[in-house]
Amino acid sequence: MQRLPSQNERFHGLIGKLGMDRDEKKELVREVSAGRCTSSADLTAHEMQKAIEMLAGTYDSRIARMAAKARAIAQDIGLIVIKEGKPDYTAMNTFVLRTCKKPNMFQLTYDELRYLITALEKWRDNKTKKVVKEVFKGPLNPFR
Repeated sequence: MQRLPSQNERFHGLIGKLGMDRDEKKELVREVSAGRCTSSADLTAHEMQKAIEMLAGTYDSRIARMAAKARAIAQDIGLIVIKEGKPDYTAMNTFVLRTCKKPNMFQLTYDELRYLITALEKWRDNKTKKVVKEVFKGPLNPFR
């Protein structure tokens, strides 16, 4: 089976999305070709498909971890609430739309999820600062 141009596009797209450097790419090629080559141009169609599947699995697991982190932070700050035993994403979806211009977090790319997490962390940190400031202003201040 001849390698397809779409395989090349997918392979190099995943390499870029994962931020792999030249040495990591060579090592991946060496692994899927059983040491036969170090350049992706020399991979067979079967080897290229195997490399794509490995990269896609890594990329998907990174996305899943990032989405889980975003959900955890959102729950901490009250953007995701549990109603009748099920999570309500209404407030979270509004925040995602305003922040990332997509209707919900499940449509975000890895880089967009990183941006979302940064925004959520800033929100959480500001909320924490306000609470601490109020504690030290009020009658609960342990240093008064």
